[in-house]
Amino acid sequence: MRRGEGMVENIIKIGSVAGALTSILAVILFFFPQLRPTVPTSKAVTISGVRVENVSPRSSDQDNCLAAVSLKVQISGYNNTILSLSERLDRSAISNRTSPCAPPLGPWRGDDWHLVDPTPALRASRDGDLIFVEFKVAIPSRADNWKIKLKITDPKGVVLETADTPLFNIR
Repeated sequence: MRRGEGMVENIIKIGSVAGALTSILAVILFFFPQLRPTVPTSKAVTISGVRVENVSPRSSDQDNCLAAVSLKVQISGYNNTILSLSERLDRSAISNRTSPCAPPLGPWRGDDWHLVDPTPALRASRDGDLIFVEFKVAIPSRADNWKIKLKITDPKGVVLETADTPLFNIR
């Protein structure tokens, strides 16, 4: 046996084993495509299905004003990144202001953005995940034509998507 023949045989054996493992992995991924790793080609966040409803108080106090907001968020390219959802009450179109809501909701917050703590959190485990979000917003007075502005930001505070609820009434 010559000096290089043993090395060539070892390389052939290693190549055969690597080829067999690659073939086995290919067969597994063919039959179980969900095991394939996803490589995001682009980053996008989309808000859809924004709805708002009045919430009736469960106590005897009928002056509480709450609005329930629900929406769908589709996230692509931000796998395992927690995104933030914020809301701001927009009173620019209100009319027919009637009476203030009950004090338990606290003072009017002004026009600042407020972080929403959605359940589930805005974190995509797979590319293209669709997350359903619901939360409640305190409304300071009974009036027509309220609107809630929404925005989603990344961990650095960059705005990724915005949306508005349809106009709604609290009476």
